[in-house]
Amino acid sequence: MGTQLPQVAPTRIATLERGSKVLVMDRVTGRSVYVPRASRRLLGLLSTEENRLPPELATLRRDLMAQLAGYGIGAAIRPRAEALNTLILKLTNACNYACTYCYDFEPEETATTLELEIAIRAVIEGLELCNEGLQVVFHGGEPFLAFDHIKKIVIAGEEEAARLGKVLIFRGQTNLSRLTPETVDFSIQHDIHWGFSLDGPPRRNDIFRVLRSGTGTHDRFERALAQFPAFVRSCNAMATITSANYDNLLGISRYFQSQGLRGWDWSLFQPIGRGRQHAEVYFEIERLVDSWNELFEAVAAGEFDGFAVSPVLKYLDNFVNGPGRNMCMRKGCGAGRDLLSISSDGQVEACDCIDPKGPLSNLGNLKLVTLTRARHSVTARLIRSREVEQGRCEHCIWLAVCGGTCLARARTLHGICEDECQLALNAFDRISNELAESTRLRDYLTDCYGSRN
Repeated sequence: MGTQLPQVAPTRIATLERGSKVLVMDRVTGRSVYVPRASRRLLGLLSTEENRLPPELATLRRDLMAQLAGYGIGAAIRPRAEALNTLILKLTNACNYACTYCYDFEPEETATTLELEIAIRAVIEGLELCNEGLQVVFHGGEPFLAFDHIKKIVIAGEEEAARLGKVLIFRGQTNLSRLTPETVDFSIQHDIHWGFSLDGPPRRNDIFRVLRSGTGTHDRFERALAQFPAFVRSCNAMATITSANYDNLLGISRYFQSQGLRGWDWSLFQPIGRGRQHAEVYFEIERLVDSWNELFEAVAAGEFDGFAVSPVLKYLDNFVNGPGRNMCMRKGCGAGRDLLSISSDGQVEACDCIDPKGPLSNLGNLKLVTLTRARHSVTARLIRSREVEQGRCEHCIWLAVCGGTCLARARTLHGICEDECQLALNAFDRISNELAESTRLRDYLTDCYGSRN
């Protein structure tokens, strides 16, 4: 007897004409396949439930679903993993920069440093809560201002991970201005993967990434690159997208490549923290989409082969492989689920991008609660209840690979971020059209990320 195929709701399978082919997309798993355009009429059977079709058409539909199942389309839905796997430690809210748009600094705050005992306890509990491994991200403020804490946290964490037989990975985000031979050597010895913040070449970077005096900070990057070239080039750049650079993504990518870096990523300006009072930082989404298209065309043409352009790769990876690698681009994002963030005062947040003055902030304080209690708090459960299909995402073909945009950037719990929606709609349209006719982007993805299949 053959394997019984699961009954698949017609709304789960979506199709879209892409030149000479038709894209068939599973809106739940994100798996997809291209079929010849001549198959369009047969694909129309998918829009009707099997028990409503005549026997001969029901058989055709069943055979078609069996073929699609070979590509993961219509497959049984696996329960979502709920184990913690990422812990952000905001070691201090102090920073030697005063970036105009800083999302993590509120004017009423005073400088604080996360208590070492709380930080170590969080890592140990995180290791107990994770399944096979835990990623700990050092953040700030500027985490290198608390590097003595970093050394002690890493050593204690490594000892506990070895005892439990689990994998522990350390990452971090820095502005590179506080590098020393000691901190660089320790990072290399303990395999801490650092990213650094830079918004592009000097004239782009120095508009909003400034010191308290208003002086630009790009020269700090140049100094770090000159002193520690191999270390800096082993890191990826992270650019905050603002009115200073949104219209020149291609130029930014070329600049980072010219500096010998491995790749770069972006983060869209978020009007919280210091950015609440600086509307001039905000970008125009229509021009940003145009700018992304310019960058995409260069990637598709092969200009950045071997160089990871994450503003394109993150969409490409989700489209080709389905959601998973990026916890921000899937239904049921990582906030309060895979991810927890610890602020410098010990407060637990579901995600460090959630507005600390908003209704979804504060899952408790580690001076009073455990990570387990924070994950089971009323607010954490509310965050995990988010359901974007109540709105426009209900019928969108890209739902599984987009995830319904970032919760922290949406105006309401079940709403979406309009800017991210426009970016995603454009990106998946461009990518799906390109992949219908060429393997060029798949080759680029494999070159940068390897294969997940």
